[in-house]
Amino acid sequence: MKKNILLLMLLVAFSPGQSYSQAKKAPVKKAVVPNKSKVPVKTNTAVTKAKAPIKSKPVVTAKKFTPPVKPVNKTAVTLVPNKPVNNSEITNAVLTSREQEMINEINNLRTNPAKYCTYVEGYLQKNDVDDEVKVAARELVVILKKMKPLNPLTINPVMYTDAKQYGLLMAKKNVFEHSSLPYFENLSLGYKDVRDAIVDLLIDEGIPDRGHRKNLLNEKIKHVAVYELPGKVQDIAYCYVQEFK
Repeated sequence: MKKNILLLMLLVAFSPGQSYSQAKKAPVKKAVVPNKSKVPVKTNTAVTKAKAPIKSKPVVTAKKFTPPVKPVNKTAVTLVPNKPVNNSEITNAVLTSREQEMINEINNLRTNPAKYCTYVEGYLQKNDVDDEVKVAARELVVILKKMKPLNPLTINPVMYTDAKQYGLLMAKKNVFEHSSLPYFENLSLGYKDVRDAIVDLLIDEGIPDRGHRKNLLNEKIKHVAVYELPGKVQDIAYCYVQEFK
C-alpha cells in the first residue's frame, strides 16, 4: 500500500516528457541578456548614431563700397592740382581747332553772360523750336542778364585724356551716354555750329534741374576739357564730351 501511494505521488509530480532532473529543479526565469556582439558599445570617441557634420557658419564682414567701374583707364582719371596750364602748348599738341573753338565759346559765355542773350535770341529765330524750348530760353535770358562775369576756364590735359578715352569708347560701342568720370560732364551732339551747341546746352529744355546749364555757369569750376568724337554715333555727327572741374 505504501509503495502504491509513493508511486502515485511520483506520477503526479512528473509531467509527461520531463526528465527527472527537470522536475527536480524548478525552472528559474533568467533576465534576457541581449547578445553583446549586437549592442553598440559607447566609447569616448564613438557614438551609436553618426552625427551630421557641423557646418561652419560663414564669417560675415561689412562690405566695402565699390565704386562703379569706370569706362576708361583707371590711371587716366588721377586728378591734377589746380595749377595754371600752358594753353598754347596743349592746343598745339592735342586739341583740334573745333575743340579749341568750343572752349573759347564756353569762356565767352562765362566772361560776358549778358552778351550771350543775343546769341540765344538768334538761335530761336533760325531754328523751328517748340513752346518748351521757348519757355526755357526766356528763363535763361533772365538769368544771363542778371549774372556777373565768371572766371574763364583753363584747359586740363589729364581731363582731356579722360574725355578722349571715354569718347573713343562711346564711338566704338556706338552709344552716347554719360560716364562715371569724377567731373561735371556735358554731352552734346548734332550741332555743326559750335555756338549753337553751347546755346542748346544752356537752354536745356527737357532737363528738370537744368544740369547742363549749371555746369557751364558753375562759378566754382576752374578747369575744362572738350573732346569731339570721330565720325558718327548712332548716325549723328558732331558729338562732344565736355568735362568740368
